[in-house]
Amino acid sequence: MRALDVLSEAFLANHPDDAARTIESLGERDAANVLSRVSVDAAAQAMSRVAPNDAGRLLTELDPARAAAILNRLEVQDAAALLRTLEPAEQAPLLAALHEDDAQPISLLLMYPEGTAGAYMDPRALCVPADITVDQAQQRVRVRYQRTMYYVYVVDRDKELIGVVNLRELFMATKGAPLASVTRRTVARIKASARRNAIVMHPRWRELHTLPVVDDDGRYLGAIRYRTLRRLEVESASESKRKHPLTVAAGLANIYALGVHSLLSAAIGALARNGAKSAGHRADADVTGGSPWR
Repeated sequence: MRALDVLSEAFLANHPDDAARTIESLGERDAANVLSRVSVDAAAQAMSRVAPNDAGRLLTELDPARAAAILNRLEVQDAAALLRTLEPAEQAPLLAALHEDDAQPISLLLMYPEGTAGAYMDPRALCVPADITVDQAQQRVRVRYQRTMYYVYVVDRDKELIGVVNLRELFMATKGAPLASVTRRTVARIKASARRNAIVMHPRWRELHTLPVVDDDGRYLGAIRYRTLRRLEVESASESKRKHPLTVAAGLANIYALGVHSLLSAAIGALARNGAKSAGHRADADVTGGSPWR
């Protein structure tokens, strides 16, 4: 990796907000060139901070495999937010490049409008059927531990949410006992159609780590994590601040940020220009019969 690439890698990885502003200021092809030359992790970290519409357009400029790799590093809700800005014909090749296990939950989120609980939920959050035993439920948690939260939601065979059990209760229960015997039948929930304000203001957040999401018929769809709630609270607070004049302190902070942005964007801009020059040299080599791979 060249020195300029190393600098860009460090910039995107360690200053994602500044990197996002820089990427947004570049042309789509130049920005895509930058994202193609750094690690997938650094590219994904920066893309997670880029405005969704800009990030969505950038995905279409990247090779589908590279775009899919970046989407795979994002939270499923963030990946869906970027794809939601694209036309279905533009989404299709990107979803096709993803592994089925990754494409399916993203596709489910895309069914719900932006700003609703259905768009913010994690559809991979584990649920188990009520008609199994405690030890069978424990085994499913062990196999799918990456999808397991503090709670395990219990559904019937029609996928209707009927209860919940926390992990401590589950693993302390008698192994051969029916899961239904340790399931709490009263469980808070929120409809997939609920808007952001209803999510943030839900009274049970004082007690819960996650909130299950159901459709209009009560069928379990996924769960909203507490960290998602925190992000929604920050977004709501930011929108509220935008409705009022900036304070002096906020203004000074913005001036400082602009200065940092100007200095750091020079490196990214240079990389983009060098990439464009390299592309031009390769094109010349093709015309004269030379190989770009030598």
